[in-house]
Formats: sequence, structure tokens, C-alpha cells
Amino acid sequence: MTVSRVVRGGHAVGGSTREKVLKVIEELNYRPDPVLSALAAYRTAGAEKGDGSTVVFLDRDGSQYSREVLVGARREALSVGYSIERHPLPVSLKERKSFSRVLFHRGVRGLLLGPSDHETNLEEWPWENFAGVSIGAVEHRPVLHAVAPDYFWGSFSAVKILLDRGSSRIGFVVNTELEGRTGHRWLGGYLAGIGDQSPLIFKGKAGSRRSFSYWCRRNELDGIITIHDSLFCGWPGDASRFLLLNDFAVGDNELLDQVPRLSSDCARLGADGMRMLHQHLLRREYGVPELPRRSLLQGRWSALSA
Repeated sequence: MTVSRVVRGGHAVGGSTREKVLKVIEELNYRPDPVLSALAAYRTAGAEKGDGSTVVFLDRDGSQYSREVLVGARREALSVGYSIERHPLPVSLKERKSFSRVLFHRGVRGLLLGPSDHETNLEEWPWENFAGVSIGAVEHRPVLHAVAPDYFWGSFSAVKILLDRGSSRIGFVVNTELEGRTGHRWLGGYLAGIGDQSPLIFKGKAGSRRSFSYWCRRNELDGIITIHDSLFCGWPGDASRFLLLNDFAVGDNELLDQVPRLSSDCARLGADGMRMLHQHLLRREYGVPELPRRSLLQGRWSALSA
């Protein structure tokens, strides 16, 4: 402990003892490990308020998606010495202020913002006391470091798969509101992938199978990219050229098993979010980041052999 106090610049060590320790440090050419030093500083800072080993997962929609993300986050947290508590995000500003004070006085400094379909305004949260990482595509206020699926790569790779299968007229069908939540990354990947082909984007209601089927035939489509598995019944082409950008299909059509789909590893999203948060906690990098960092995770295509 005496050596530790000297290395950390403490003033509780007498002058002669300090000189002896510094002399030995110089003779051994000792240098503190920066990672261990940061970890020790984080664990001991404000010890009267808690040991800092708890991270809070703010669950904003309570979906199955969120639960799977939380599983991965907890697994990663355990491996680096943290525990995770799940809490629903308080609705009112008053409740959030009260909740943030409770967390602060418990020593909680790390927040994981669970995935949500809607933007959340947390600008009034006292971020100077916390490090936060958002999980999911939707950007919230303020913009924090984030981990999200790589939606651009998803639709871009879907186009390439269809081109390799001989498709030359590829359509795109994604509900406008849902597509907008990705920051238009799905659409951007499609447009980048088709190159010189004129965009073929379905303008009708995504749930209208009859109008979808008519649109496909009128435009002579030989490939389709969508997130709406219900449209498969209206697809006039080959099942292997109906590509789903997600794996949340709920249809009971057995032929859907032949449909290539992009699977996202929700647990991996949670683990990567916790890994990113851990880095900022070690450095005690609290507050809203000046340059938010976004980590994008690619999924995996299934049924490509069809």
C-alpha cells in the first residue's frame, strides 16, 4: 500500500520513505500498467457511493429483441467483472431526474440504452456523471456512442446475391417509416448495389399483397429485397430470389424456409455494446462524446444454397 500511494501521488507517505520508494522505482525502471491503473482508479473512485461494478440497462420497449440483446450484454459484463441491472426507462422528466440521482449515489456510472423503434430525448440526463452506449439503429438525443446492425451492408449484399443469381430487375419493398429508422441505410445500400439500374421501389402499402404482385409483374421483376415476409404469397418469382433483410418472419408458409434471410445476432449486439461501454468506463470518459463512435455489425445470410 505504501508503494501504491507513492506511485499514485498520494501525500500520506513521509518524505524519507517516499524517497526510498522512488529510488527503487528508478532502479527497476518500473512503469505502471495504464489499463490496470485506469481500472483501479475507476473501482476506487467515490467508493463511498458504491464500487462501480454495476451497469444499468435502460429497456425502452421491453421487446424480445431487447431481451436477447440483454442476454449478450450480461454475458460480456460477467467476463469483465460487472453485473447488469435491467430497468425500464422512466417516462417523465421528473422521474428520470430522480432515477439518475439514485443511480449516481449508488455508484452506477455506466448506462446501456436498449434498442427502440422511436427516438428518445435524454438531453436532460446528467451525462457529466455517466458513460452511455446506445444499442440499435435509431439515433437518440443526445447522440451517444452506439452499436447497431449494418443495415447498409445488408441491403447492398442482398443486391449482390441477386445479381450473382442472374437477376437484373431487382425491386425494393420496405415500409417507409421502418426504413427511415435505419437512417435510410437500407435504401442507401440498395441504391448503391443496383448501380446503373433504375430504382424499382414499391410505393404502395407494404401489406398489400395484391398490389405488390401486380407491381412485380408489371415491372417484370426477377428479384426482390424486403423485410415483409407476408408479401411472399404475392411474389410471382422464384423463392430463392425473395430476400428478407431480417429473420423475424412470422408467416406459416413452408416455402418461406427456402427464402434467404439475413440474421442479426442480437446477443452479439449486446456484448459489443457492453465491450464499448467498458472501455469508456475504464478511462472515466463520462459525458456526451464530441465525436460519437458507431460500431456496425454485419449479419449472416441463411438458405443461400436454395
